[in-house]
Amino acid sequence: MKLQDRFRRTCAIIVLTTACGNKQEALAVELRDALHLDAKTDLRPIVTRVLNGDVASSGFFEVIDVIFIRNLVGNDYPPHFLIWLDTAYGSYDLCASGDPLGKRDDLSVRAWLEKARLQFSRPCPALEPVYPRYEAARRLMLGIAAGVEQRVLKTGPKCVTEGIEHLQQAIRLFGKLKPGMRALSDSDEFHIAHAQHMIDWLLSELPEGESLRRKEILQSMRDLGGLRAYEWLARKINDWQHQYNVAEIHGELSAPSGIPPAVPPRAGINALIRAIELNPRLAVFGEPTGFDGVDEPLSNAPALRHILAAVRHERGAWLDECEKAYRRHADLYQKDVAKGIKAMLKDLKMAKKKPTTLKRGLAAIAGAVFALTASSFMLDCIAFAKLLSKPIF
Repeated sequence: MKLQDRFRRTCAIIVLTTACGNKQEALAVELRDALHLDAKTDLRPIVTRVLNGDVASSGFFEVIDVIFIRNLVGNDYPPHFLIWLDTAYGSYDLCASGDPLGKRDDLSVRAWLEKARLQFSRPCPALEPVYPRYEAARRLMLGIAAGVEQRVLKTGPKCVTEGIEHLQQAIRLFGKLKPGMRALSDSDEFHIAHAQHMIDWLLSELPEGESLRRKEILQSMRDLGGLRAYEWLARKINDWQHQYNVAEIHGELSAPSGIPPAVPPRAGINALIRAIELNPRLAVFGEPTGFDGVDEPLSNAPALRHILAAVRHERGAWLDECEKAYRRHADLYQKDVAKGIKAMLKDLKMAKKKPTTLKRGLAAIAGAVFALTASSFMLDCIAFAKLLSKPIF
């Protein structure tokens, strides 16, 4: 799934759970009304398909950023900020294939970045009292722009450093409670999580010799709530890639100077198990795939080695079942990641049901034997009636 599609799906899930009472019909109505469609238009089927991952994108979701602004952002910052962010992820996707950009796309990204500089480079003291998250959002947009610039144009360490600094400041500002509030809003958590995600990626662009600096930044962002918000987002939208990233961050923070602890962090173990539950392909620790973002084997990640060992020790048989499911559907997974994951999860669900089905079968056999051997006709009848009342699977 492209990053822009993931962003829109994320916005939709948060709107669904926060503003629509977890009712897909309510979200369908929101989309229909925002697009000014006929009242008889039923968008429930397409909402279900997008949220379930059956389709990656839909034209009806082009307006989800507007709905997100109305229901969650409110007056926190100017509406065009989030609309710009949606476009940012679309620009990031231009480099998803790994092929060099064509001339037209290259010029489009450069023009888009120049517009970002015009809109966000300078603070605006006049707007800060009007929009309580103005400066936080401005910093986030500058950090995301730096991420896109590095991803697409490969401008180098200076761009990476500037982007990280903007994102760090965004996390600090979004993490400060607004006057009269006792907790951060879902909008605040959402923006902090996206800042943390981009920081994590930008840190991976630093030279290998700066690993200590990477850990220091991750440590400071964890202390400010960045990692907590990222975990919140991963759980909220059930995204295996985010869950994997969370596990790796916990692994890195728990292994200062590259020395893993005697006892791996429970949070890291749980995050990786959850990631595998969402995508059983991750149970194959020693194999890369590449097309799904797993460019290197998990076993090659120094930050994960102690966590992998702990998961193998705790859930070895389960990992073996996950790997078998992946091998059965590897071709489908390569053609369509979402369909491959669904096929694997279906296999695992069926395998989990087999022991229950076997127990029921044995119970039915025992009942039949009892019916045949009971000396009383009435007991025979009662036993037979009980046997017939058992569901057959």
